[in-house]
Amino acid sequence: MKVAVVGANISGLLSAYELAKSGVKVVVYEKECYQGGHAKTININGVDLDLGFMVFNDVTYPNLMEFFEFLGVDMEISDMSFSVSLDQGSGCEWGTRNGFSSLFAQKKNVLNPYFWQMIREIIRFKQDVISYLEELDNNPDIDCNETLGQFIGSHGYSEQFQKSYLNLGESKLPYLVTVDPPHTPEHTLVKWRTRHLVPSVAASKASCELHQIQGKRGIWFCGAYHGYGFNVNGLKAGVVAADGMLRRNRSILYNPKHLVPTWPETGAHLLVTRFFKSYIQTGCMILLEGGTIFTFQGTDRKCSLKVSLTVHNMQFYWKVATQADLGLADAFIHGNFSFVDKNEGLLNLFMIFIANRDLKASVRTSSKKRGWWTPLLFTAALSSAKYFIRHVSNRNTLTQARRNISLHYNLSNELFSLFLDETMTYSCAVFKSEDEDLKVAQLRKISLLIEKDQITFLLCDYRQIPNKDKYDRIISCEMLEAVGHEFMEEFFTCCESALAEDGLLVLQFISTPDVRYSEYIQNSDFIKEYIFPGACVPALSRITSAMAAASRLCVVHLEDIGIHYYQTLRYWRKNFLNNKSQIRALGFDDKFVRTWEYYFDYCAAGFKTCTLGDYQIVFSRPGNVAAFGDPYNVVPSTY
Repeated sequence: MKVAVVGANISGLLSAYELAKSGVKVVVYEKECYQGGHAKTININGVDLDLGFMVFNDVTYPNLMEFFEFLGVDMEISDMSFSVSLDQGSGCEWGTRNGFSSLFAQKKNVLNPYFWQMIREIIRFKQDVISYLEELDNNPDIDCNETLGQFIGSHGYSEQFQKSYLNLGESKLPYLVTVDPPHTPEHTLVKWRTRHLVPSVAASKASCELHQIQGKRGIWFCGAYHGYGFNVNGLKAGVVAADGMLRRNRSILYNPKHLVPTWPETGAHLLVTRFFKSYIQTGCMILLEGGTIFTFQGTDRKCSLKVSLTVHNMQFYWKVATQADLGLADAFIHGNFSFVDKNEGLLNLFMIFIANRDLKASVRTSSKKRGWWTPLLFTAALSSAKYFIRHVSNRNTLTQARRNISLHYNLSNELFSLFLDETMTYSCAVFKSEDEDLKVAQLRKISLLIEKDQITFLLCDYRQIPNKDKYDRIISCEMLEAVGHEFMEEFFTCCESALAEDGLLVLQFISTPDVRYSEYIQNSDFIKEYIFPGACVPALSRITSAMAAASRLCVVHLEDIGIHYYQTLRYWRKNFLNNKSQIRALGFDDKFVRTWEYYFDYCAAGFKTCTLGDYQIVFSRPGNVAAFGDPYNVVPSTY
């Protein structure tokens, strides 16, 4: 196919790009000496100046933003605002950039009743216009030729509102403003001409009938006139025209609708956004909320990650305000928000939270460690207490341990087979390369454990190991997390009793950093609440102290394979999400799927940032010459 594109503006270039990408031979014709239309960049004394496309946002320009991100175009966050200054600075002045300080740039307006009336009329104007448009839609007999002057006159708006908000002069007629200064500058670097479409009723009607001629005789029309005359309308028109020629369907992004909160949600919104503003000291988190964008970016450059969340329901703020981190999990599970980056968005959010948590911990004194009674948000205190009590009630007694474990592991072998490898190994693998097969890495881990400790397999609770038998080797692979903080000494007592004098005990377990352990055991969290009831991820010091208190064992070899868990979890997540349809066929709903997606990334972030460990430790009694008397028969290592 050969296509001629007339006009190298944003519409023409986008359609040409899409067509050429699909193998179409394209020729672009442009009467100007440059391409891009309004998207024009010139070089003045070695400095590139953008004369168009300088301002855009996620809300009204979603397709342009997506295209720029695809091309890798650098974009910079800017705080957009508007301000008013009348009569050469001697009249009314107000703005929007810095909240009340900008709104009341003239302090006297705090006591000015006309200014307060204008603020009320700004709110009323929006409501009146929406009602008027709805009335026009519902009643075609109404005269739709009413002017702005007639509208404001019939609704009784004040002079202050007309001058300081609508920008109407003495004639009461609207006029176009310019970015040019009111007088000609002394030094002019460059002059250029640009044009904008002038909207009219006839043009609007014609655009509604465009489909009748679109594509006829091999001619496709595209331009900013397909919408409101802005660059983003031209971009969408170019993509739609190219898709029409190629006979393919494309999901065009549309401006999101404004979310209307209830009064409780309004308060929660204010509280949560203030919290994020103070909490995010490194990294960047962007909330896309209907027609509004909130950017929380720290000044510390320790973390360069950036993540964008799309809020679908204002319950997101209520849940975070009343349940803190568990509210965030609940909001994700119920689809109250999602991520622009479907693959790594959730993971990056956790890594940003980890970076900020550790940054704050570095300047926080040990006497200020958090417990369930001091959640991150004070409004979450009640739910924090509820979750902690629930966790305490799940303590791993002999009966409760079986119940806790069954809640997770009895979900069915069919489910686990959809994300584990063929060995059905549900623990950290050991990889030699980034693209190594999961099964190969799991077999390497198993071989490594076997080399460290000869195994005889016995399926029972550690407290039910027969006392009459002594075992040469005992191995525990990631079951210690189900023992519980208060049962660690009992665990080592049982191992001490069952282990032969020259025997070896090998443990593999996930570990919490020692510096956070006392805080960790005084709180509930997502894993304890949603995934592993009664779980306790012990600190290394907790293991060694229990070992010393309840046995004669000592550590003879230790290594941390935790960094391999990130890759393991990403494999599991990929397999899990690739098999969503089969998981649903087993009877699991979308909330279950999102819960497990949250689980995989929640854990992966901890291992990727090295704030969680996964230890393999070999224990023996002093004087075990039989196992360690040969200096050439060393304990094997992952590295």
